[in-house]
Amino acid sequence: MDMQAFLNNAKAILMISHDEWTKKFVQSLVDQVKTGKALSEKQLNIFNAKLDLIFNPPAPVEIDQDMVNQINALKTKTKSEWLLTFCESILTQMKAGRSLSEKQKAVFKAKYDRLVLKIKPVKKEEVDPEWNNFIDQDNF
Repeated sequence: MDMQAFLNNAKAILMISHDEWTKKFVQSLVDQVKTGKALSEKQLNIFNAKLDLIFNPPAPVEIDQDMVNQINALKTKTKSEWLLTFCESILTQMKAGRSLSEKQKAVFKAKYDRLVLKIKPVKKEEVDPEWNNFIDQDNF
């Protein structure tokens, strides 16, 4: 890509992007090019990926509003920095259109049940021994 094409594309990214990191990154590339320094292959790859996102944005993602409501409810019930970060992380992941892993779903459900629904987990020792055998045999 010649310098003028690069600068035009960079200008487009700077005008359209709402992401501060992207704007700072692209501006640093523009400054680098204007001083006569070449861009690395990695810089060009990131620039091209950002350019592709501007001209070919991903389709809007449908978000499960019930899940969002549950996440927000859980966030109001905890002071745990880890749990707040976890909630933000899975919310960001959902907004990006990525599926939650089974482990993420299980952790969220356990925390939601305990803190929001006030369901206390049952300890294995408190369950009838015959039920434990049934559980241990993977009958679910």
